[in-house]
Amino acid sequence: MTGAQLARDCRLEMRIGDQIRANHNRLNREAIESANHADRPPSFVPTQMLQPFTFPGNRRFLLPALRLYGHFIDHALPIFHCLLQMAPKLLLRNAASDSRIWIYPEPLLSLTKEQKESTLDYVRRVEEAVDWSIGDPRNTARLGESVEGLTTAQRDRPLLRWGLLGYGSSILINRNMIQAVEDSVRSGDDAAGEMWHSFCLAVLWLHEMSHAVVNAVLPLVDEQREVYLGTTASTDEVGFEVERRIFGGRFQFHKDSILAGKVVLKEWPDRQTLAEYRQLGFSLKTRGSPKALMNDWTVLWRVESAFWQRMFKEEFWLQDSFTLRPEKNIGMAILLKQSDLTIVEEEAMCSKLRSMGYVTKDGMWVRQQSADDVSGTQTAVTSEVVKAEKEDEIA
Repeated sequence: MTGAQLARDCRLEMRIGDQIRANHNRLNREAIESANHADRPPSFVPTQMLQPFTFPGNRRFLLPALRLYGHFIDHALPIFHCLLQMAPKLLLRNAASDSRIWIYPEPLLSLTKEQKESTLDYVRRVEEAVDWSIGDPRNTARLGESVEGLTTAQRDRPLLRWGLLGYGSSILINRNMIQAVEDSVRSGDDAAGEMWHSFCLAVLWLHEMSHAVVNAVLPLVDEQREVYLGTTASTDEVGFEVERRIFGGRFQFHKDSILAGKVVLKEWPDRQTLAEYRQLGFSLKTRGSPKALMNDWTVLWRVESAFWQRMFKEEFWLQDSFTLRPEKNIGMAILLKQSDLTIVEEEAMCSKLRSMGYVTKDGMWVRQQSADDVSGTQTAVTSEVVKAEKEDEIA
């Protein structure tokens, strides 16, 4: 890169840092002014007021998903605080044609009341600048049957008046996601299915809003950029990285093998999903050498329905402490190869599993693990059973 190009990147990084500092100063002034006027109504907006879009007609069947989405936003505020109010670092590029790589610091573990209020206020403003719509995957480009949502920055919607250097977004939701909830409700006797599809929809809205927040913060100098949420992020898919931090992975309805008909938690990142998205035309990038991408196998953890069903009860959210990560009690190792493992590969997999605390028992892998690996708060010991199966690799 030339000196002029390096200087341009430095100015861009400084501009974002300066804007974030200016926003902090403004927030501090507003906090002092608010404290001096006790009769002034607070600017804090309850998360329940956040709604992905105005629904035409009677769509009351989506209200449970909307309420759950509000709770997810509230729980993810430390992550959104990081994206909105912490300055990312721009890595040095070797050539002007290389993507700009933005690395955010690690999100804070908890926020003060003032930080929560200011972050939620920014999230509300970003959401106001989003056009939500529902698309038919048969008629919409890049929205195939397997693509649940799509977020695109809108250059004609600058957000500088709100102290953000980026742009508003359009978010397209696959109609099948909405239809699944409606069909479950209309059946009249599928409460379990209604909650599962509503849960998936709320997770999807959280995922897409994460992309919208990034679009609002970072200026679209060009289309080539990689954004990593925290120093430990190994992919630039911010939505999936948010899911990993909140839920411990990605939820899927599994159709094959011994977990057929079960909801599973799939650890992120995994090379199978990366290959699927790349085949669909999405350029997902990785950083470093995460072990999960080097394995010829991945682990699917069975998730009991009680895990997400409890989230539709308001008392769950009123607890002093709770976790949105399911317990890893039963899992299955899926081989990501079209052929059987060679002796060397099988020995390598066995060695990795043993290093993780697994032993073989009755033809299966069993591990004794402290449950605080899952929630960080429990101390009970659980037994995990992992059975190796084979699954075709997409790529």
